[in-house]
Amino acid sequence: EKGLGDIAAFTDDDIKPHTNWLQAILSSCKQWTNHDIFGGTIYPVWPSNIKMPKWVSSKIIQEMVFAVHKYADKQMVYCKSHYPFSGNFWLRRKLIEEGRRFDSTIEWHPKNRICATETAFFKSLTEAGYEIVYCPEVIIGHKITDEQLTVKNLFKRAYSCGRGIAHIRTFCGNEILTKNPTLWYLIRYAAISKSCLKF
Repeated sequence: EKGLGDIAAFTDDDIKPHTNWLQAILSSCKQWTNHDIFGGTIYPVWPSNIKMPKWVSSKIIQEMVFAVHKYADKQMVYCKSHYPFSGNFWLRRKLIEEGRRFDSTIEWHPKNRICATETAFFKSLTEAGYEIVYCPEVIIGHKITDEQLTVKNLFKRAYSCGRGIAHIRTFCGNEILTKNPTLWYLIRYAAISKSCLKF
């Protein structure tokens, strides 16, 4: 915390930021002085050496599998249950000083990932009364690899996102896992099944 500035920006290791990325972040914070957390645009940077599968043109697949995010054409507050993507968001230092943190209890495994950590963080902030601002002019590109353009990766990502949806929407908290593991797993898989039925 001691090494942080007034604004903390979050991104990934496979992104390509626009040259004005940091300046745009600073400008958005100056414009929205009464808001503390923001999200920006993410567009895909496709590989140029392979034939693109037809299914990548789907907006839903681009959002779910490749973290493409364009919420609106102008600055605005996100609607309820809509959040930034983890590759391009920033917040004021005051949130960290207040003790706001990612939920480290959300399980994560390299081969069995749950995509829910950032969503749970954003959800907790909005439930506490914070509004999240979308700023389309804060732009980064997400570099897509050949390996990501496979049906196998598509299903893997869909499964991880499905587990994340179940984690966010279920009423089953981690405290139940300690007290009654059987009940926890029953509720967890029921939540996953319910989410799957919606698709």
